[in-house]
Amino acid sequence: MIDDLFLRINCNHFVFCLIGRSSITRASSFFEISDLSEEEVMIYLTEKRHLSKEVAKDLHALFGGRIKSLQNAASKLQSGLTFSSKSN
Repeated sequence: MIDDLFLRINCNHFVFCLIGRSSITRASSFFEISDLSEEEVMIYLTEKRHLSKEVAKDLHALFGGRIKSLQNAASKLQSGLTFSSKSN
């Protein structure tokens, strides 16, 4: 909202500052999504994202059950980024 916005001029630079509550505190309700189990990770990565079981296991070892990290990694792999679990 415009009343939450404070404009200040400092050394000829415009600085915008948001004042007030963050959007999460204004939300009527929210819920937490817990980490996926290893079985859920394997199903998600192999059946939904069509990655090999080996790559899915490696991604689970790196990120655990954190769905957003798994989504990002799967997207990068599907866009052509290469991944190797073995160090040279």
